[in-house]
Amino acid sequence: MNNENNPGPSDEKKDLEQAPFTEKKLAEAPSFREDETPVDPPIEENINPVQEITPAEEEEPLSLTVDEAIRVEWPTIEADPKLESLQKQISNLESQLAELHQDFKSKIKYDTHKEKIIDNLHSELQAHKNGLLEKLLGPVFLDVIEVIDDTRRLLKDIKSRGEDGNAEKLWKILDSIPEDLEDMLDKHGVEVARSLTDQFDPSLQKVVRVVSTDQEQLDKTVQERLKNGYRWQEKLLRREMVNVWQYRKEG
Repeated sequence: MNNENNPGPSDEKKDLEQAPFTEKKLAEAPSFREDETPVDPPIEENINPVQEITPAEEEEPLSLTVDEAIRVEWPTIEADPKLESLQKQISNLESQLAELHQDFKSKIKYDTHKEKIIDNLHSELQAHKNGLLEKLLGPVFLDVIEVIDDTRRLLKDIKSRGEDGNAEKLWKILDSIPEDLEDMLDKHGVEVARSLTDQFDPSLQKVVRVVSTDQEQLDKTVQERLKNGYRWQEKLLRREMVNVWQYRKEG
């Protein structure tokens, strides 16, 4: 038991070898003189010291919500002037093409509508030409024929009676014919155009003959009305035929 508790020479040797600073190592270490100071090895300036990062200082992973991502100010990229100019030219061309397309559609609609109107007008004109005489002159002819029939009927009736005074009755019949014809014209818009005064009016009257007079107050007045004037739709068809007085001093 004494051997186990008391270390032997071999155990002491092992302890000396394992000790970090033993007398042996101290003896082997270089000795310094009292007047010498130990010199530290040179430190490289370019070597950055390693900083330990504690768990609290470690960066957390980037986690942004949608709203935060929208509010992030992203770096702006300067626009290229040439690219902007090209984009403007393309935009202008697209606008012009759209306008041309719209104009083209409008032109097609207009041409189609115009052709339809022309076709309708042509059809109406052709129908008007075909029935012109019947529509315009037919009623006039029928009225004239009616007056002729009435006149012949009256003349035949007078002749069949053989009464005295036939000449006077015939004159009355013939005198009524112009009035009947004027009534017929009036139904179709033709009215008598006469001056309301005896003073000669060159815009409504035409001189057939000039009659001399020594009465100065009769100068340029109507001496006799020969034929009536007629107007149709404010247009003068014929001026009134008249004789006019003209003053001439005697001697």
